[in-house]
Amino acid sequence: MEDFPKRQIDVPLNGAIVKRHPQRLHRAVSSEEVEANLGAPDATATGFNGDQPLTWVGATHKLDAFFTSGRLYALSLENRASGHSVTVNEPMDLWGP
Repeated sequence: MEDFPKRQIDVPLNGAIVKRHPQRLHRAVSSEEVEANLGAPDATATGFNGDQPLTWVGATHKLDAFFTSGRLYALSLENRASGHSVTVNEPMDLWGP
C-alpha cells in the first residue's frame, strides 16, 4: 500500500486506535487471500454484475472489501463511533480484466 501523507484517519492496531494515512492498493489480491487473513466475513453479497462486497464488523470499526472477478479493487474502513470512513482504491493502471 502507498501513503497519502496529508490526511490521517483513526484505525485499530493491536487493540489501540492509532493515526494512519489513507493508502492505495499496490496489487489486487483475491477474496481468498483476504479471508485467510481476516477470517470469514460478517456479511456477503453478490452484485448483478458479479461484484462481491464482503464486510467485517468489529466493536469500533467496519471494513468493506469490494471484489470484481475475485480480485480486490477497493476497501472502505468506517469508524463506527464517528461514522467517518475512508475508501482505498486500486491504482488506475490495475483497472481492467
